[in-house]
Amino acid sequence: MGAALLGGALFAWGTPTLLVLLAPIMLLAGLGRRRGALAAVAALVGIATAVTLAGAGPVAAAAPPGLPRTALLMLVLVCAALCALPVAAALESRDATAREVRTLAERFRLVEVIEEVFFQIDAQGRWTYLNPAWTMLSGRPATECLGRPWLEMVSAAEREAVAERVAALHGGRRTTVTQAVRIDAADGPRWVELFLQAADEPGAGLVGTIRDIGDRRRREERATAAHHHAEARARAAALLASTDELTGLPNRRAFLRQLDREIAASVEFNWPLAIAMFDVDHFKRVNDTHGHAVGDEVLREVAARAGRVVRGGDMIGRLGGEEFAVLMPGASATDAAYVAERLRAAMEAPPASGCTLPQVTISVGLAARVQQRSADELLGIADDALYLAKRGGRNRVRVAA
Repeated sequence: MGAALLGGALFAWGTPTLLVLLAPIMLLAGLGRRRGALAAVAALVGIATAVTLAGAGPVAAAAPPGLPRTALLMLVLVCAALCALPVAAALESRDATAREVRTLAERFRLVEVIEEVFFQIDAQGRWTYLNPAWTMLSGRPATECLGRPWLEMVSAAEREAVAERVAALHGGRRTTVTQAVRIDAADGPRWVELFLQAADEPGAGLVGTIRDIGDRRRREERATAAHHHAEARARAAALLASTDELTGLPNRRAFLRQLDREIAASVEFNWPLAIAMFDVDHFKRVNDTHGHAVGDEVLREVAARAGRVVRGGDMIGRLGGEEFAVLMPGASATDAAYVAERLRAAMEAPPASGCTLPQVTISVGLAARVQQRSADELLGIADDALYLAKRGGRNRVRVAA
């Protein structure tokens, strides 16, 4: 404002200052840009008008005969404005350009030092820019890659899938592409996250970033492996909890659980169902004579022979000690009796050549589901039939009444 008042004072001083008064106006335009120029011109308009109307100042003194002083005053003021305002506008434009250049330089400096790879690809799919982080990531100088097809860096196994997604980006069907891929770095394959989008100008190609995610992929792979290991251990634990350790057959708990399911299905669909219980005759004598180790081998052999003669879909379980059971879904009493007799005969058969195990027989009790019998009731009926088979002389099948 001081410069504007100085210009007005110079105007009021006299004729020799008519051109000199432009100096403070230009100074103010240089300091305050457009606002300073407008302030100087406004101050000059106010002071020059008042001075000229009072008959003083350079305009009143310089006005030729016949030319109104106000017309000369307007000419002087217009000239002052036309000098100051374009200069202020040019200076503001220069300031804006300088700010943009500084901003771009700062961004470029950040891109050059940041660890993430920034790149640009032309419309033909060739590298046109790679910041120095590319060399750190890939082990290859950026200058060797510029001008080459960028898809060459994607591993061959994933190249086609990436090319399809990029084609959708070029075709406008996608706005961005983000994908985890492996690149062929100088020290071997490396997992990276690729981000792509179209450049601001149509037809200018693509821009994007590449970020190393090797550590994340290794954590994910370790987590996946740990998850699979935990699942395997859970399955093994569940299998161990439901399997008899000696024979590998379902244990009592697993057998009863399946029996409950089969009874429910038999009731719902009115299917036949039978169960056979059997145990090894005089098994205590085997243990006392030959020892428990031989007794265990005998039980394994009984389980193996039973597995070879029952029907497909039947379930054999070890209920405890030398006691076993066979669950026969869909078997009528006649079918079950036939299976039970095959089972008894298989145990009575002589041992295979070279087998040193003692020969044993079994007694079998057979029960079929009638009406709404529960698992406990059905097992109890089969157990009663087994007791009758033993009382009847062993090595025989007894069907419950």
